[in-house]
Amino acid sequence: MVEMSCVEHDFYAAGSQFMTHTVGRVLEMLELESTPINTKGYEALFDLVENTSGDSFDLYYGLFMYNKSALEMLERLDLCFEELKKQLFGSLHEVVREQLFESPERRGLLHAGNGAAMGASDILFRSEGALRPQEYQAQPSGCVDDSTKLKIAIVGFGNFGQFLAKPMVHQGHTVLAYSQTDYSDVAREMGFSFFSNADDLFEEHPEVILLCTSILSTEKVLKSLPLQRLKRSTLFVDVLSVKEFPRNLFLQNLLPDFDILCTHPMFGPESGKNG
Repeated sequence: MVEMSCVEHDFYAAGSQFMTHTVGRVLEMLELESTPINTKGYEALFDLVENTSGDSFDLYYGLFMYNKSALEMLERLDLCFEELKKQLFGSLHEVVREQLFESPERRGLLHAGNGAAMGASDILFRSEGALRPQEYQAQPSGCVDDSTKLKIAIVGFGNFGQFLAKPMVHQGHTVLAYSQTDYSDVAREMGFSFFSNADDLFEEHPEVILLCTSILSTEKVLKSLPLQRLKRSTLFVDVLSVKEFPRNLFLQNLLPDFDILCTHPMFGPESGKNG
């Protein structure tokens, strides 16, 4: 036995019981079904549901109110689930990437597109004038027709921006790099211009603005750009790992004349360095 005061007992009990009831209620919502070959661990989940589902929601709410760290526990659960999903999807993307590059036919299709890293992306279009994948005539690397060459401004020239720039330059597109960090030497080695001033960059009237910024800085960067200097139907592209956020950000801050393209690259500088 462990000696403790009533206050200490209630403190520990509220925390452990709140977590127990939270997990039990989540499992109940999943409506788990018994199988002919239940493991002991799986049976324990049914026992947990049975032990918690019979209690009233008022009891659960009371544990929530009494437990000062209840909100933190719920947030940590959310973060843990997100981390698990990232690990699973990361492994899945690696398997898909390996399968794509193991198949010569698939490998040819992947490299034929405009920017190898964006070949397997989820895409959202807005304008009727936006370029559709089926309208793009794929060309072998280094043999892009002059009529399909683009002037592409990469906003945010860190590792991922440099990673995307390489195949674009190789395919004959004009790449303009912009960043608050001085990457002029890197840009010079890769064979294109570097800008530290957004006004100077947009005076070049790029046809594509490729945002390679972090999720946290994207909104601030987008709102700081001198959009009035761009031509109509300039295409804005993002490469964030989330889609609703950049899509809504584009729709709320860009003029209707601009096109938008939201992508989700399946690999980056490390996982795609051999591709």
